[in-house]
Amino acid sequence: MPTDTTNQHETNALRGDMFALAQTLGANEPHSSVAINAEFARISASVHRALENSATALEPGIRDYDPLLANRLEDGNLRLAALLAKLAPRFACLTKLQGASLSAERYSLYLDWNLLLAEFLVQLDFHVRLDALLPREEKVALPPMRNSVYPGLFARCRERVRQYCACQ
Repeated sequence: MPTDTTNQHETNALRGDMFALAQTLGANEPHSSVAINAEFARISASVHRALENSATALEPGIRDYDPLLANRLEDGNLRLAALLAKLAPRFACLTKLQGASLSAERYSLYLDWNLLLAEFLVQLDFHVRLDALLPREEKVALPPMRNSVYPGLFARCRERVRQYCACQ
């Protein structure tokens, strides 16, 4: 997920688009199922790009330093990708439904989309907090752990991230 300042605008736009789709799904107003499916496809592609950026930017930088944190990031990304994969065929089927069955499926999608949105926000928060704790020059390649001794900032960083994870 994008976490540096150059991508903050994209992240905020993506978050806004995700909330807008939730509002559209939850509204009682008739919306084109084709338009809803197209918006889902666009947002889904953006989320996948954000997950790929996270996998190539933040995660490898900490993998050698702390595999547990890297695994936590990877698990969150995989969870989001799985939720998107489950929703894709359901959004595609919206165009085939009418009447009460369309309303019921839209409401069900609304609830499941909100679950994905919540997962996305938790994962984004974790990425941003972790990214903010690491020194800028060492985000690309952190030194590996040696004899379980963590240098200054990294000791605090690891402890704060563990405390954060424990609260979830």
